[in-house]
Amino acid sequence: FRSVPLKNGYSEDIELASLLVHCEMQQVLESEEELYSSCRQLRKRQEELNTQLFLYDSHMNLRNPNRDAILKEFNVNEHKLHIYQETCNRRLKEKKVSNSKFYS
Repeated sequence: FRSVPLKNGYSEDIELASLLVHCEMQQVLESEEELYSSCRQLRKRQEELNTQLFLYDSHMNLRNPNRDAILKEFNVNEHKLHIYQETCNRRLKEKKVSNSKFYS
């Protein structure tokens, strides 16, 4: 558990106000490491593609076959990231269920 002091709109501490946060750290299994690594690589590539698309849209403002290929790759990566995220969420729920059985 961690206690985090709350601040007002001027970043000043609010007297007698804090938030209690529960942090749970777990080791990543080798099988999960590959999944997280793939997610990391896809997110990095998405950032690069997003930057390229922004440059095409802001500077060239015309239909270009290269831009269409970048957009297609961006959409495919977005779909893969969504699938990876669903897999991660499913595994996390499975762990929570197995942990709740342990504590009950």
